[in-house]
Amino acid sequence: ETQTSTSRRAFGLHTMRPRAMLVLAMPLASGLVQPTNAVRDHIFFLGPMKTGTSTLRDVMRKRGYTACHGICPGLPDPGWAIETRRHNKRSFEAHNAYMDRGQSADFRWLAGAFPKARFVLNTRELKAW
Repeated sequence: ETQTSTSRRAFGLHTMRPRAMLVLAMPLASGLVQPTNAVRDHIFFLGPMKTGTSTLRDVMRKRGYTACHGICPGLPDPGWAIETRRHNKRSFEAHNAYMDRGQSADFRWLAGAFPKARFVLNTRELKAW
């Protein structure tokens, strides 16, 4: 087993697609994604569905975050990303990690409303579905 595969397992990323894994692994390794016993700032994954978001949700929960994956309790349909367009900061109090359908999010508003937040653009290669 290589050092890279050992690192991927340590962060729970061994099942992720390489691009999404690399984007997340660097913040995890450098401490940008805080350990489970620290106060957590928000983290927003701004990529679309099918970019490893279920794995991202699981990783974030293991790290102690309250993860919102697409449609979340306490937020109206169609989910957190559309809720950002209402510019209601109180809507984002129940969770601190958001993923799935993030391409629809108003990231400029999020950056202003949550100045300490982290943003990750998770992508995938284009291919026929």
